[in-house]
Amino acid sequence: MSSTEGLKFEEAIAKLEKIVQSMESGELPLEETIKNFTEASKLALFCENKLSSFEKKVELLNLDGANSNWQEINN
Repeated sequence: MSSTEGLKFEEAIAKLEKIVQSMESGELPLEETIKNFTEASKLALFCENKLSSFEKKVELLNLDGANSNWQEINN
């Protein structure tokens, strides 16, 4: 199973924040830091893709709403 499979956006953000905090502590060995960096990169990409998808949905909803308002005005 991939590290992001089945994750909700909020869960991914929480995991990403936890990883960043552990990396910022400066107490991890190099190997663990690289592992965390790889995981953080995957989570960041996952979150970016989710946000992009949500943004497109909102744009479509706004467009649908604008079209429906336009139709109501013209009728």
